[in-house]
Amino acid sequence: MGVSTDVSPSQAMEQKAPAFSDRIAASVEARVTYFRDIGLLVADFFIALFKLKGHEWRYTKGLIIHQIIFSGIDTIVVISVVSALVGGVVMVQLLSFTPGFQADAILMKIMVGLITKEIAPIFTALILVGRSGSAIAVELGEMKIKRQDEALESMGIGMSQYFHVPRIIGLAVSNVMLNGYFVIMALVSWLGISLFQKNVDMMNMVNLLAGSLSISDVLINAFKGVALGTAIAIVCIHHGMSVKKSATEIPQRTSRAIVDSFLFCFIIDALISVAWYMAA
Repeated sequence: MGVSTDVSPSQAMEQKAPAFSDRIAASVEARVTYFRDIGLLVADFFIALFKLKGHEWRYTKGLIIHQIIFSGIDTIVVISVVSALVGGVVMVQLLSFTPGFQADAILMKIMVGLITKEIAPIFTALILVGRSGSAIAVELGEMKIKRQDEALESMGIGMSQYFHVPRIIGLAVSNVMLNGYFVIMALVSWLGISLFQKNVDMMNMVNLLAGSLSISDVLINAFKGVALGTAIAIVCIHHGMSVKKSATEIPQRTSRAIVDSFLFCFIIDALISVAWYMAA
């Protein structure tokens, strides 16, 4: 005689409830651990930076320069193409709606501010994530797999000094440089397109462009460059260091580093913009 195994809906809900609550608790714990590790990484960066002296600083400075060349100088071609295309598309769209855009001081100031404060920082950060952020996560993940970090530690060379500080400073400086370059190339593309427009006084347009770019625009552009570049480096370093034993973890962690960097960039960019406009 068989035994009935039927479960009532209420009993099924009671069985699922603990599992669901456990998943929620595990997710919350993972998020708390994640942000704790990010905070510890930031603190470790400042401690390592404070301790750098003499020949250690000279060696780290060389690594910083190398990172700036890789993340900044070598990315100029990509930034040039993207910024020129973005600036050109914006100009063409504006001309289709307002043919006299180049002579409108108010509209010109709005669009220059939009390019400088919003479009340039986020586009540059996204390019930096794909090119340098992913490379940082992969490089550090491979170091963890090969236990090169342990070898460095055994020689008295800390990972913060050798890897973290140069990458964080290098990406922050590179992002500021690329932000400014993005704005310049976007405005140059505006001027280039205007050359093919009839009845456009180029000198007047150049003067409008120069007058539309304010000190506050430049400051927020630079501040976002530092903030987003730093965030990208820290997030990618964290995920690279999270690789344990298997090489299959490297692409997984790299993918998570890219996605998390995108999210951090959008969130930080929005928070800075809101805080800046509220303080203005």
